[in-house]
Amino acid sequence: MTKKLFDDRAATELLGFVFIFSMIVASVGLLYVSGVGSLEDARDMEQSKNAERAFTALATTFDDLQRNRAPARAGEVRLGGGTIAVNETTQLRIGVEQTSPTAVEINRTLGQGALVYTVNDRVVRYESGAVFSGGEAGSWVVRRPAFDCTPDRAIVSAVAINETGDISSVSKQGSVLVVGRTMDTELLFPLGGARQDDTAATTVRIRAESSPNSEAWNRYFESNGWEKDGTWYECPTRRAFVRETVVGFDVRN
Repeated sequence: MTKKLFDDRAATELLGFVFIFSMIVASVGLLYVSGVGSLEDARDMEQSKNAERAFTALATTFDDLQRNRAPARAGEVRLGGGTIAVNETTQLRIGVEQTSPTAVEINRTLGQGALVYTVNDRVVRYESGAVFSGGEAGSWVVRRPAFDCTPDRAIVSAVAINETGDISSVSKQGSVLVVGRTMDTELLFPLGGARQDDTAATTVRIRAESSPNSEAWNRYFESNGWEKDGTWYECPTRRAFVRETVVGFDVRN
């Protein structure tokens, strides 16, 4: 009888030890998995922030191409395991209607494209002169484009991006050199560079199409003086300047 009690107690203690040990192993595994996931998320977030800063610096550098201050500019981006590529799907629809002193109307679809950096589910895009950042929850404007809307003037200076290099995309831990060269510049309005004065009545209309940042574009327009009219954003003004600069991008290892 005593031996049986001893055996039962030993078995119970053994089962208890196995149960506790299993709980410890499971807890350690859970902490490891969640800890690794948190570290990876933090790393990706930091890398996307680095890309935001690099793309903002690039956008500032490439402003010289819009202003015709230089034929080419270059900047460096550290990828940190991410990918950089040129995407040519984004479009802007532009309309200008002038009712006085003479009637003028233009409607154009501008193929803008984008320089895109991705690391897991985070994306940074240089698109039409603006910089966007986002993830699964959506995107937001990091740097404004060269657009303006006031009663005195409306400015739309858009940057179209074309791929000109031999490499369509690059993925690596190190850095790449992004080179941009002006391929073409077109003044869409005023036609022929015609002189404008305070008697002009002009409305500029714009909307983003085929862009994953469409909602961020809309928020930008709404918070910067553009009036929503259906799917368009309008700027009633006296003077308008609409220009497109086509830039060829080459990504070099």
